[in-house]
Amino acid sequence: SSAEEDLRSAGQLLNEYMDLVGRKLARRGNGKKAALFIATGGNIEAIASIPEVQAEPHPDYPETVRIKAANLRRLMEELSGMSLKSRMERFGLREDRADVILPACYVYHRIAELNGSEEILVPRVSLKDGVVLEILAKAKGAEHLLDLREQVCVSCREMAARYKLDQKHAEKVTELALSLFDQTEALHGLGRQERIYLEAGGLLHDIGYFISMQKHHKHSHYIIANSEIEGLTSSERQIVAGIARYHRKATPNANHFEFAGLTKREREVVSALSSILRIADALDKEHSGAIRSIDCRLQDGSLAIRAASKKTCRLEALGVMKVASMFCDRFGVDLKLTIEQEG
Repeated sequence: SSAEEDLRSAGQLLNEYMDLVGRKLARRGNGKKAALFIATGGNIEAIASIPEVQAEPHPDYPETVRIKAANLRRLMEELSGMSLKSRMERFGLREDRADVILPACYVYHRIAELNGSEEILVPRVSLKDGVVLEILAKAKGAEHLLDLREQVCVSCREMAARYKLDQKHAEKVTELALSLFDQTEALHGLGRQERIYLEAGGLLHDIGYFISMQKHHKHSHYIIANSEIEGLTSSERQIVAGIARYHRKATPNANHFEFAGLTKREREVVSALSSILRIADALDKEHSGAIRSIDCRLQDGSLAIRAASKKTCRLEALGVMKVASMFCDRFGVDLKLTIEQEG
């Protein structure tokens, strides 16, 4: 019959949709499974209220119940043989809820299967609760950004390990870049969010070596722009990719396709932060970690950088002078570098 055909078609569409969800989960998780499967909303709360599901209070989370995936499977099998009216009468469901509860069960059970979850946690909170919590989180401001920074850095360091970067060099360059950023706030006027972009760009600036030593900065751009970095949106990844792209060789140019695709504000951020990263990268030109720290003094249109080092660092000094023009042009200052060898 036509009704049966519609049902089969709907089932096929649902299967195809869940296959797509499965692929997305696998891609985003990089082969890892989520530690918890948490579901919210009216459908899962209605399912949790059905006695046959045997939802149990969670010992660690107040107001949260847990549903065993096996119990959900049994309910799904029972629902599949019932009419809409039977579901309403048997489980006390509204008509609109009874109509969608079977596909909802299937979706939740399939996600549990894909993730290898034996149970589903139902915290009994609404989207409205989530919005309120998000507003509170934003109100905390700095606290939120600290959490975000940690999330981004962990993700970047995992990427760096996966692509076999010289992590000591990456960490040293990042440390020097952040120090330069913090000490030149009067020049760039950027804030905590942009500092996170610089940190991510520093940690990953050489990731393109994984593809080739030739034009590795361009390969870095490609890898970063097309990888998942926890805590960063797609557009923010483009910013980080741009910072890595311009840490050497050509300066940002509106004729470059990826750079031209950024907003005016994003182009300004990429230009400012990549000019800082260039200086930091040059300060560890030999990948020796010889520069221990830098002290910056801005006076009369000139930025004096005094670097404390374990050795003479002639190559680093030459390297900084070679790349300084982008920084100087960007911020309208002269740059003077002094390297002091520690006894």
